Amino acid sequence: MTPAGHLAVSYSLGKFSKRLVIPALLIGGLAPDIDFILLPFKFFNRYHRVITHNLLFILFVAFIILLFFKKQDKLRVFFSAFIGGLVHLSIDSVLDNNPANGIGIAWFWPFVKDIYAPFNLISPDKFVAEGWNNLHAMVKGYFRLLLIEIPFILLALFLFTKDKLKNVIKKGS
Repeated sequence: MTPAGHLAVSYSLGKFSKRLVIPALLIGGLAPDIDFILLPFKFFNRYHRVITHNLLFILFVAFIILLFFKKQDKLRVFFSAFIGGLVHLSIDSVLDNNPANGIGIAWFWPFVKDIYAPFNLISPDKFVAEGWNNLHAMVKGYFRLLLIEIPFILLALFLFTKDKLKNVIKKGS
């Protein structure tokens, strides 16, 4: 899933739960894809969904996020960031169209180096694994993935717009 899709899922989840802290949920939900800064390099596919796509990394991120939230309940912030990361990992483990390093994610890295997916909802595409070497094929492969995430993006936009309209109506009353 793209970063926009992960943000949409995290935001929607936060809107359906009163206990989750949405900013922490969004950061936790996006954090595993920090490894995309390595995308232009040939070794990207070897490490994507490994070093930043595991339980140890999202625990680390949840602790780091605590440092930036001064006023909120620390346990809720930590839990929200962890849930955001956990949702990200769950999605990526079942929507993997890049077979370059195996299908799924390295849930327990660095203790267990295996890549694991309980099942995969999208067929792997060898051209996505070529990355920048075959940009046209990579974009074409990701288009199928976008079709899956567009409903989540639309839901998040609806929930966001609904809240903004409520606030405008409330101020006008």
